[in-house]
Amino acid sequence: MKPLFVEVSQKLLSNALQYVTNAVPARSIIPILSGIKLKVGPCGMTLTAGTIDMMLQYEIPYEKDHMSVHESGSMVIPARLFTEIIRNLPIGLVTLETKKGLNVVIRSGKAAYHLSGMDPEVYPQISNFEYSQMISLPNDQFRKIIKQVCFAISSSDSRPVLTGVSCQFDNENLRLVATDGIRLASRVINVGNKLIKNFSNVIIPGKHLSNYSKMLHDEQAATDISIGDNKITFKTNNLIMQSSLIEGTFPSLDKLTPDAFTTEITFDSIIFLRSIERASLLAEEHNIVKLHISSNNIIELSSRATGIGDVLEEVEFDELYGDQISVCFNIKYMIDIMRSVDCSKVKIRFSGKWNPIIVQPIDNQTSLYIMTPIRSH
Repeated sequence: MKPLFVEVSQKLLSNALQYVTNAVPARSIIPILSGIKLKVGPCGMTLTAGTIDMMLQYEIPYEKDHMSVHESGSMVIPARLFTEIIRNLPIGLVTLETKKGLNVVIRSGKAAYHLSGMDPEVYPQISNFEYSQMISLPNDQFRKIIKQVCFAISSSDSRPVLTGVSCQFDNENLRLVATDGIRLASRVINVGNKLIKNFSNVIIPGKHLSNYSKMLHDEQAATDISIGDNKITFKTNNLIMQSSLIEGTFPSLDKLTPDAFTTEITFDSIIFLRSIERASLLAEEHNIVKLHISSNNIIELSSRATGIGDVLEEVEFDELYGDQISVCFNIKYMIDIMRSVDCSKVKIRFSGKWNPIIVQPIDNQTSLYIMTPIRSH
């Protein structure tokens, strides 16, 4: 283990810590995982945090005015204390120095903190191996599609594949699919010739993907995506996230989609969203709302709270094909879908009272949302 001695900008270090602390587990039976690995060399400083399942790494490149490297080395520093100390220090240079083995000294102005560090040699590392498959996607586009599907992942570990997002590649299209067994979200983006034809279909842990998307602050940059050895790596600017992949078979989208529909309505998505949000106010603890399509171009939304009251909301639709229908569904699930469609007009398709409800933005026929209705009287 080499000692380190470096001076670095408080602002740059605090910013880097905001990224990597997202990967520090709240509780861990392995003490060293509660720390952040700091590595200093001639090219700059690298901060790493995470577990064997997910690692985050942020690089602060060497700049003469913001960093002085006196001795290259590495150390693992307790994450919570390190982050709080750096965040509260004044603007200027912060000195980090290891002394007498695993002791770390943090200096700024007249303040000096002495912390007990941990051995960096036993800290997990981001795997370095040859990636046979790689694509690059604009951050704004990638962040958007992640948000549009990740709400549908399962929060239960009983079926691990449902806690993930299926990443499917077909010709020049990338499809992300998530489902918890009750609802499903599927979005497609065209990536053109950026897509390698033999790119494997994989299942990515949904929480890792969602957390990564929230760190894509530079929407003008791009994310490089690499797959290899049961891991997937995302890199944008100075940030790297590496996640283990989920093994298993994801539900087939074709088997979940009805072959034919008895009813189809087209309507303004914003008007419908505002209507279901109002109807949800009296939807009781089970969040059940009844949708009834009448013959005079009106959708009736009704909900009831026992001992409190009820609501009837009428919404005009643009077009109706097929039969009138009444169906009950989870209003919170429908709100999540409507907030994600990102389209001014939406189609809802029915194939019977108890069969899956299909929601589809009209400007993207390859993307869709599926929701199971509720059997209610």
